[in-house]
Amino acid sequence: MPPETTTYDYKLAKLIDHTYLKPNTSLADINRVCAEAKKFDFAAVCVPPCYLERCTEILLGTNIGIATVIAFPMGYADGVSKIAEINFAADKGATEVDVVINLGFVKDERWNDLFSEINTLCAFALHKNLLLKLIIEAGTLNPDELLRVCQICTQANVPYVKTSTGMNGPGANPDMIQTMRNVLPSHIQIKASGGINNRQQALDLVYAGANRLGCSQSVMVITAN
Repeated sequence: MPPETTTYDYKLAKLIDHTYLKPNTSLADINRVCAEAKKFDFAAVCVPPCYLERCTEILLGTNIGIATVIAFPMGYADGVSKIAEINFAADKGATEVDVVINLGFVKDERWNDLFSEINTLCAFALHKNLLLKLIIEAGTLNPDELLRVCQICTQANVPYVKTSTGMNGPGANPDMIQTMRNVLPSHIQIKASGGINNRQQALDLVYAGANRLGCSQSVMVITAN
């Protein structure tokens, strides 16, 4: 827990995946991110796969989730490769995986292929006792595509639908979250991510229907007035 002199939004912190996914991520970065997660009791950390073991060491004995990314950030690895990445993540101590969908399937309207891959990934993650969050890059989709993808996620019973990688197209906004919330059933949760850098922005996304937030500026988001 943080010192008594630290003023921060505890409830908001519990909704945040404290994220660090830069190409030049170092061990020092991971040590800092995990220390901040422990200090502020974030919901989870989200880190590159190669640092999962270090996170499990630092966060041992806490309730903080350990998330990593799969087929990140493009999503066009084939299903077999995605399964292998999920298996690696499970072996290295992950408790959650954020998996990028194949946007080519969406743009080509290969809906059966998209459903088949998503359904397989969900089943394998469940088998490995991992919480799966499916990244759909909502900011790159037109309204019809977003509707169809959300319908397929519903059909596959995806636990979490995540808006964005934060690297391709626009990040989350309240209108996007409301649109997704209106289509997805209540048991499917939403993770908003991409460009969240202040408390009001984070709260607006939560009020719109987001259940989890992916932030790299998490400490600033919860401590700034």
